[in-house]
Amino acid sequence: IIAEKITLLDKDNPGNISNNISNADPNTNNTIASKNGQKLYMRFDINDDVIKDKIINVLDVYPGSCEVLVQFEKKLYSMRKFVLPSENLLSELYSIIGKDNVKLV
Repeated sequence: IIAEKITLLDKDNPGNISNNISNADPNTNNTIASKNGQKLYMRFDINDDVIKDKIINVLDVYPGSCEVLVQFEKKLYSMRKFVLPSENLLSELYSIIGKDNVKLV
């Protein structure tokens, strides 16, 4: 069992991030050019340990400097993980939670 802490970023002003995120483009298997301050956003039920463990296992394969955040019930959480964005990473996350729930900004 993997125990990971997911942190609420701003409990007083959670906001909805879905309107501010663009779709990632899965056209190649190469590393995506990382922009300064780029972040990976996902939407999934953080109480679902099976999904959460699968995602954590994938994220751990791609260490880097891009912060990983999760939107759940209109709140934004930090997974305290940093990844190197790549088409392979996005493809693996798409297969777990769907393309509409993974955004690289």
